[in-house]
Amino acid sequence: MKTLSIDIETYSDVPLQKTGVYRYVESPNFEILLFAYSVDSQPVQVIDLACGEQIPKEILLALEDENVIKWAFNATFERICLSRFLGYPTGEYLKPESWHCSMIWSATMGLPLSLEGVGAVLGLEKQKFSEGKDLIKYFCQPCAPTKANGQRTRNRPFHAPDKWALFKKYNIRDVETEMGIQQRLAKFPVLAQVWEEYHLDPDQAAVVKRIFADILSGKSTNAIADELNAEKVPSKKNNHWTSSTIRGILANEKYTGDVIFQKAYTDETFNRHTNYGEVDQYMAPDHHEAIISHSDFDAANALVNQRTAEKGIDKRLMETTHYLGDSFYPAIIDKDTYQKAQEERKSRATALGRNNKKTQMRKLQIPTRFHMGEVAALYDNPVKQAEYLYSLIESESK
Repeated sequence: MKTLSIDIETYSDVPLQKTGVYRYVESPNFEILLFAYSVDSQPVQVIDLACGEQIPKEILLALEDENVIKWAFNATFERICLSRFLGYPTGEYLKPESWHCSMIWSATMGLPLSLEGVGAVLGLEKQKFSEGKDLIKYFCQPCAPTKANGQRTRNRPFHAPDKWALFKKYNIRDVETEMGIQQRLAKFPVLAQVWEEYHLDPDQAAVVKRIFADILSGKSTNAIADELNAEKVPSKKNNHWTSSTIRGILANEKYTGDVIFQKAYTDETFNRHTNYGEVDQYMAPDHHEAIISHSDFDAANALVNQRTAEKGIDKRLMETTHYLGDSFYPAIIDKDTYQKAQEERKSRATALGRNNKKTQMRKLQIPTRFHMGEVAALYDNPVKQAEYLYSLIESESK
């Protein structure tokens, strides 16, 4: 067995759209109803778990086999749900490295982010059933108790056998559609770096958490990079840590659980380009488990932006005494305002650990060689994008 294509139908009394998959599966009422699969593109089979059928042992083993590639549309959902089904404790999940997502693949090609939409655009022979939404609402969500339904709060297979039979066919068709996407896009494989971003291993997560904690504690990006290099902590690509590498991590929204699709796009000649607004981008919130809260993410980036401003013209303007007036310049601010501004600037510098540092004289070296760090953030504002790109340029001189 080399590949396993999967689609599942589930039930939970926790609303998926409002809470995300991680809280969704933690409900004591969560369960997998149907499990459809195909081994190495063979005909799709469906296991009716709700009616007592069991997943074959070799399929259960394949779910945890890192040598078997598991495919699904929005594979994070299947991976997290199946982790709970297999009895993994809260916070532990099937390793993501052997999971591939056809939704990610579709997004890199500029296709819609729904299985139905992708199937329609690609003109697949076997497309998603349009009845799916009604069936999901009937079987996968709680129902309101009424006299007509006997005050029940959930619909079971025996309440509507005909609908359940159609639901099983719907489950099978989703796998067939997903495999059709794989076949149609086979000539345009996903770049390795895209899968690297999709998979975040625990060691990387620990380093990312440390970087955000260090920034919030007052350390600079240069200081963090120096410490990681001194400790020989491997970077994502096993390269030397730099200030721009740290800034790229701090600006990457994926660590908050969100993901932006189409950071790059494919042109009509099938060449890849960084997307600077040529095509639309799509944000998928709560796409995967967050390792950094949105509040810490925003606070860390606010600190970085503040420090950038303090290093530049803002700091020089605030320190200029000419604005107080002298024999040549007329006064444009009063001494009280100037003094308050200096006190506030020094207070912020103290909070960041920048005061009381001795300035060391060093020989001036004019850099003649430069390199640019990896571009990890895109902005709608062209001025902000230009400022960010400029901040990634570093001298190669030592």
